[in-house]
Amino acid sequence: MNHIEFGYNPPSGTRGIERFPAATFVRDLQDILDVACQSFSSLWVSDHLMTAEPFRMECWTQLTWIAARYPGPMLGTIVLANSYRHPPLMAKMAASLQTFSRGRLILGYGAGWLEREYRAYGYEFPPASVRIEQMVEALQLMRAMWTSSPATFHGAYYHLEDAYCEPRPDPPPIIMIGGDGEQRTLRAVAEHADWWNNVMRPLPIQRHKLEVLEQHCRDVGRDYASIRKTL
Repeated sequence: MNHIEFGYNPPSGTRGIERFPAATFVRDLQDILDVACQSFSSLWVSDHLMTAEPFRMECWTQLTWIAARYPGPMLGTIVLANSYRHPPLMAKMAASLQTFSRGRLILGYGAGWLEREYRAYGYEFPPASVRIEQMVEALQLMRAMWTSSPATFHGAYYHLEDAYCEPRPDPPPIIMIGGDGEQRTLRAVAEHADWWNNVMRPLPIQRHKLEVLEQHCRDVGRDYASIRKTL
């Protein structure tokens, strides 16, 4: 029987919270996490700058606060939108948090999807195919920065020239790709991810997505069992 672990995704904001002082949210979040850390093996923060609710904490700031306050659980993003942070800087941020947290970071990463959020914050919103290409290139760049010192990288979208990312993370953060697009995203999972995150689907659809991922793994020579599956 496969080993199953449970993580907790605490609120970053929700409808109605704006009626209360932000300090009340922080206090209540702390009370929730004090209890959650007794039962869950990991804590996760979602990455939205705004949704239907105007009150929203920034993902990386909240995750860093959690990392400092709770030394036990693994720490994950579920999932970062590649477009919101320049990938070389994101690599440096992840390396630093991995060091400060003593190796507990799961870098959940995605191509981004909420167009209204992009437009509101002034980000370009290219087609999904381009956003996925950018995500893949960003992950390649990050691994280069975590393993080479200095790192040089020239891609279609991002470039490095003798860039240092010291101290390099040891071990590197776990990379988890979110999404289940069958042609591009699951191919990226097979090629670049340690973990895969998908949303809840009806069982027949979920089974089909796993079969597609398994085929991509065969195509690229990857051990399907080496990829950890998460929901």
